[in-house]
Amino acid sequence: MADNNLAPRSKNKLPWYERALPMEGRATFLPYQDTLPGSVMNQRSFALPGIIAGAANALTAPGRAYSGSDQSFDPAAEAANFAMTMGGGGMGASRLAPAPRNALGMNVYQGSPHRFPPTAKNPLGEFDASKIGTGEGAQAYGHGHYSAEAKDLAKSYQKDLSARPDASSSLYYKGKEIEELSNSWQNQDINSFAIRALQDIPAGMGADQKAEFVTKAVRRRFPDAPLAWEDKVSEAARSIDANSGQIVRGNLYIIDLPDEHIAKMLDWDKPLSEQPHILKSIEGSKFEPFKYNSKISGRDFANQVGVQYPHNAEQLKNLGITGIRYLDAGSRGAGEGTSNFVVFPGNEDMMRIINRE
Repeated sequence: MADNNLAPRSKNKLPWYERALPMEGRATFLPYQDTLPGSVMNQRSFALPGIIAGAANALTAPGRAYSGSDQSFDPAAEAANFAMTMGGGGMGASRLAPAPRNALGMNVYQGSPHRFPPTAKNPLGEFDASKIGTGEGAQAYGHGHYSAEAKDLAKSYQKDLSARPDASSSLYYKGKEIEELSNSWQNQDINSFAIRALQDIPAGMGADQKAEFVTKAVRRRFPDAPLAWEDKVSEAARSIDANSGQIVRGNLYIIDLPDEHIAKMLDWDKPLSEQPHILKSIEGSKFEPFKYNSKISGRDFANQVGVQYPHNAEQLKNLGITGIRYLDAGSRGAGEGTSNFVVFPGNEDMMRIINRE
């Protein structure tokens, strides 16, 4: 007979020592929390200040680690919070003197139209080399899995890729799939247009106005759309008002990319002379001639090698080069700032998904 005590429990029914307080949108010293920071849909509610909530999470971390109730539990981040709160001068020190950025490794983001299926290793899913190219598909900076240091950039990919006619028809509200809605929208053209209309609802509208705004937009574009579809679009618009959130298509994945693997990447924006690990990696290989022209840029090396092609990316991976790092469009002009990353196929284990939004 199965032990009922091992059955999954509702998060709301978990004891206090098995629950983490969400930190996003929470003010450091003031008692409030924003639902959608920076959005016109944002609502502010009473909540413990971040300085107290962080200390509370440090206290509950052992219980959450032991019980396994918190699927998004990040041991490194929790250990840092616990150490700074308990051993660094108390909860004030943990907020006023946080750990240096990326001191425990870098969290990067990937916006995707897909929802990865759970696996034995990770309930949030894992990266699959066979899916490379099913996002934007350009692979201009190398053949592999793309991620961004800038969260807003990854969110833009999530929105843009998910609005394409060939994208999955699944819809999500705060990370939860809305099956009733997605299953009823079989026409991809109407589906994509309706999503854009939902996301473009002007601020300040009530439930009836939101429903009218979206249904009229869809009806003008698709006058022959079945009435059942109009009902579903109207229902979606009302749910946005009722839940003070947005219906989002696709997913934003938060990924732990360890510094030790980033250090082995080819830097697109630096000359090889400033990348001794690359010069050492290509010794004895067919790429060794580049070693004697070390003033060549990472970009020129990558293009001459042909990193956009799977076979060449695999050869570099076999030499110990884990992928490619390059400045994103917002940082390129200044020559510094946030980066994007390409992880070569075969290195999927170094990209651990730790959360999904």
